[in-house]
Amino acid sequence: MKTTIRALAKEHGFDDCRFARAAQAAHAAQYFSWLQSGNQGEMTWLSRDPIRRADPARVLVDAKTVLLLAT
Repeated sequence: MKTTIRALAKEHGFDDCRFARAAQAAHAAQYFSWLQSGNQGEMTWLSRDPIRRADPARVLVDAKTVLLLAT
């Protein structure tokens, strides 16, 4: 299945296609600390709802995998 999805992504002009588990990021604690220190600067959107941002399962409850595409 992954091979087929990667081929379709290439066919549609994407440079890369990866898959990740839909679970809290292993580095979530560091992310929260980074935000607490104000390191996001003017990118204030990063500090909106950081718990959801660090865990895709909180956005899509039944999701098991996240598809990441790059150009």
